Amino acid sequence: MVTQRRPWRDDATENRTLPFDCEGSQKQLPTVELDDWVEEGIEVQNELLWLRLMYWDKVVIDKSERIKNVIDHRLTASILPLRALSKFAPSMVEVEKLLLDFEKRRKSIRAMSKDGVVLNILWDYLEKNFFDRHEQWCFVGKERGIGDQKETVFPLTTKDISDQLGTTSSSDIRRTLHSLQLCGDVDDEPPRVKKVNGASFRPIWFTPARLLTRMTDFVAEDSIDKKMIALGLLPDPSQMNEGEQRGKL
Repeated sequence: MVTQRRPWRDDATENRTLPFDCEGSQKQLPTVELDDWVEEGIEVQNELLWLRLMYWDKVVIDKSERIKNVIDHRLTASILPLRALSKFAPSMVEVEKLLLDFEKRRKSIRAMSKDGVVLNILWDYLEKNFFDRHEQWCFVGKERGIGDQKETVFPLTTKDISDQLGTTSSSDIRRTLHSLQLCGDVDDEPPRVKKVNGASFRPIWFTPARLLTRMTDFVAEDSIDKKMIALGLLPDPSQMNEGEQRGKL
């Protein structure tokens, strides 16, 4: 756990810490440890030593345990020792609720990173049903209109995002998208340019399964998978037979 006033702005660091927002105290605190503080610290050390001697052969950490609705692997691993100790202290805080609160807080922090800002903008457009398909890929749209004598989705471009942010260039947005690898492990590459109503666009392509993975890390909303199913981006498991579900996995 790390105290901080602002996000790290580094996704790798964000993913390996539990943020605790705080501000510098305005109180006139002592500049060196008081004797009372040292005595309290020694008392805590003695209590911890007693716990170790009493329970060293009784506390068993289930390393394979997963906690319902918590996806983050590192967050789960950090709480497993507490889960093991909670068996001996029934009054201990509810670990599941604690983890869910932590995970939601971490997502809100990561949403402020460069990757998070871009992904949340994409999600805003997708929630408005602005997307279209081309073979195994999809692209994010910015609006619907009449093109080629039919209703058409006009692609969202990196310049649109750059203009919306006002502080980041189109090339920086493109580099961020490239690092996110939104097209997943598809062997072929999507077309570089798509023509709509005679105009050429360079769309933002993605595959729904890979996009869901990224959204789960950076978008602080619940049930994104269900929303993507409702939008038609992902297949509804209830409408798939057993073989299709196994293939999807």
